[in-house]
Amino acid sequence: MNRIKVLAEEVTNKIAAGEIIDRPVSIVKELVENSLDAGATKITVNVENGGRRKIQVSDNGSGMSEEDALLAFERHATSKIRNVEDIIKISSLGFRGEAIPSIASVSRMEIITKEEDSDTATRIEAEFGRIKNVTKASANRGTEITVQRLFDNLPARKSFLKTEQVELKHISDYMHYQALTFPNIQLRLISNGQEKLNYPAVSDKTKRLAAVLGSGFYKQDFIKVSADNEFVNIEGYISGLEEVKGASEEYRYIFINGRFIRDRIVIHSIRSAYEPFIKKYRIYQQGKTPPYIISLNIKP
Repeated sequence: MNRIKVLAEEVTNKIAAGEIIDRPVSIVKELVENSLDAGATKITVNVENGGRRKIQVSDNGSGMSEEDALLAFERHATSKIRNVEDIIKISSLGFRGEAIPSIASVSRMEIITKEEDSDTATRIEAEFGRIKNVTKASANRGTEITVQRLFDNLPARKSFLKTEQVELKHISDYMHYQALTFPNIQLRLISNGQEKLNYPAVSDKTKRLAAVLGSGFYKQDFIKVSADNEFVNIEGYISGLEEVKGASEEYRYIFINGRFIRDRIVIHSIRSAYEPFIKKYRIYQQGKTPPYIISLNIKP
């Protein structure tokens, strides 16, 4: 009797989902980044019960044809990679064909999508990894993805979800990070029918900083910084030394290629750069540094 067997597609999809999705914000992240990659300028996230009951992400991006939308439900289907060489130089945020089957395997999903030159939109309904219906619909250009009944087929995973307030906080934080990174994109967050965030697109990044972090934060003694070489471009704002005493972790932002990150090496590098100037503050010994927003764009 053979002891090694090829796993069924239903099982492999759930394994992939476990690697990608651990809570509602994971789904929001995947879908919003797909919208950004699709060239959307307006993105709305609509959730109920902290995303545990419903997550809907709609955009005005390029949309998909019926054929592409169906292919997006297949494992290892993507518009971002064509060959091995592409893997080491990818610059997009996500893989629509990787996230969709993983999310669909642990939820009830509906996709309504339309390309600019299509007469009608395509609606695809799937339930726990299986496509149930494919029909025509009426919609504007773009894509709307609705996810419901998250983890209903994985009760053990569902039991690890936190309260509505906690899950919504994770989603709200993610939307703040994206708002700081993409000031030219309108971002909205609706929770239980009430608008929680609405950041209109702006051409001046400082206006988005003030909108997200508050005018009081932006009025601090900020210094604009920028540097680049053949490998990396660095841009951002650092605050003056007088702000170090009240500096909070939530006012330190690091982005790499459009993604918010927390990395000890990068944090230590920034702190080391401040070191000669803030040693006179005893609070330095506690590891604090002034607020900053640093964006690094690194060539793949």
